Amino acid sequence: MQNFYANKYYHDLCSLLASPASTENFAHLKGYTPDDWQELQALAINQRVISLLYCILKDHVGEMNIPRDILQTIRHAHQQQAGRQVAMFHELGKILSVLHHAEIPVVLLKGIDLANSLYPDPSLRPIGDLDVLMPYERIEEAIARILPMDYQLEFSWSMPEIRKGQKEAFYTEANLDKQSKPYAHLELHWRLVTGRASRYAADPEWFWQGARPAAFEHIPCLVLSPERNALYLAGHAAIKHVLFKHGQGGVSLMWYYDLHLLLTQKTDEIDWDELLTAARRFGWNTALYLALTETQQRFGTPLPDAYLSRLQSGNSRREIALWNGEVKHLRTRSSDSMEDFRFLKPRMKWWLVRALIFPGKAYMLHRYQPKKPGLWPLYYFYRWYDIATDLLGSVKKRLLNTA
Repeated sequence: MQNFYANKYYHDLCSLLASPASTENFAHLKGYTPDDWQELQALAINQRVISLLYCILKDHVGEMNIPRDILQTIRHAHQQQAGRQVAMFHELGKILSVLHHAEIPVVLLKGIDLANSLYPDPSLRPIGDLDVLMPYERIEEAIARILPMDYQLEFSWSMPEIRKGQKEAFYTEANLDKQSKPYAHLELHWRLVTGRASRYAADPEWFWQGARPAAFEHIPCLVLSPERNALYLAGHAAIKHVLFKHGQGGVSLMWYYDLHLLLTQKTDEIDWDELLTAARRFGWNTALYLALTETQQRFGTPLPDAYLSRLQSGNSRREIALWNGEVKHLRTRSSDSMEDFRFLKPRMKWWLVRALIFPGKAYMLHRYQPKKPGLWPLYYFYRWYDIATDLLGSVKKRLLNTA
């Protein structure tokens, strides 16, 4: 595991979140200089926990020498977040109302669930996207009902060459963007973390089986059971934002804190054996092990005896190396595609190769925007030249890195 505690501000932030009432923490912060407070504030904003920091500090301002401008910045950031939260929840309420009237079952995911179920004040947990899970066969109907609410569907969804079966295999959600205030990004998921084509594909029925009745602003909906939520949060962080992106930089402290609160508050409701069984069944056991280990290191999160040892059995060495940044990744388009290729099931790899080399007309027109649309086939030659150049660049970088 990487040692994030080499950054003292990160360590102090974790200590504050883990024990917000600790007198020892406040005694330590009394020794902060104005520069220290500036660093802590900037880190809290970057890690998306600025409102949590404000909530902890606001009742102890007199005990610590917090510079007035720093305190104002923290307060303002919290107020901005709280204001956006109100707007996002109002927008979500309108969407859920439309889907409820259409009798489309919806499971709330990530922040829109956790902010209400785990945090003492929903405004403390920032909301980025609006994520919901629904049956794949109802996606098109949901899109049709949401588009009149001034949403725009992502271009790739409507490309005619992407057939329905390919969408279901390679995609996990449809993305829509609100074109007027309050601006929002809506994701309609039918699968979680990866598409069916990936070797990390998880059975969506398992997540639906544990869905529990809930309500959002008096609108009936569903939420994941605690063990399903735990596995989803771990998979989302470790697989989608680390293994597929080759390093831990994409995992914010907020996500670890989500998992900490879930495991702490719902520990008696979690079926720990089912969580372990499902993780192994989906090939997510390394992801779960890494996410739980990192969470426990940051916050001292309690786990069942020997649970991490049970998870550690059969872990992937490559996945752990990717997590720790031990695998040198060259960050070219070709090397990214090869990593994506590695994670696909064998029979799905040919489709990806064909899509990269011979994308359809709609994509070519959108991607290259030829001045004379009728000449779009000629842009294949440009595309192939671009791919070959990038491949040669990747080979050159690899040779230089191994020299």
